Amino acid sequence: MIDADNPSPETAAEQHSADLNTLCTQFEAVRRTGATNMLDARGVRDAAEQIGFDELAEFVRASSHEEYAAVLKEMGRRRE
Repeated sequence: MIDADNPSPETAAEQHSADLNTLCTQFEAVRRTGATNMLDARGVRDAAEQIGFDELAEFVRASSHEEYAAVLKEMGRRRE
């Protein structure tokens, strides 16, 4: 059963035909630029577009807040 209020990062990526590993790598690259607060989805989308991370920019544009948060948390887990 899919919980729309608490999606897994895998489900969030799949819902938008995105690769979770690519999203996490691109999220991390945007984070390292320091260009925006990672909780600012619009800022992350803009930074991703400037860098040329089309997959991340499209995911941010199309995802729900819950899906965005799930993938962002996964990026953080992978950094640990």
